[in-house]
Amino acid sequence: MTSHVDREKAEYAKALIKDDVFAEVLTQIRTEALLALATIEADDVRGILKQQAVVTVTGEIVDRLNALIAASGSLDGGFTQNSDEE
Repeated sequence: MTSHVDREKAEYAKALIKDDVFAEVLTQIRTEALLALATIEADDVRGILKQQAVVTVTGEIVDRLNALIAASGSLDGGFTQNSDEE
């Protein structure tokens, strides 16, 4: 059973996930990191690790928000970072 606090967190998570600006910013950050990874020098270990971390963190933010929503029992869709749908 979910508590009132859990439901409030889920509602806030839904609002963030559905916020166009938030989704756009996360997508831009992730895309820029992926582009940097595609062009970075193979021996730039520090740069590679930094960009990999950015990609991982942006994905983790979305995953954690979706987990809050799922834990509340409210799965009505949201922002999927790799989605081609608009």
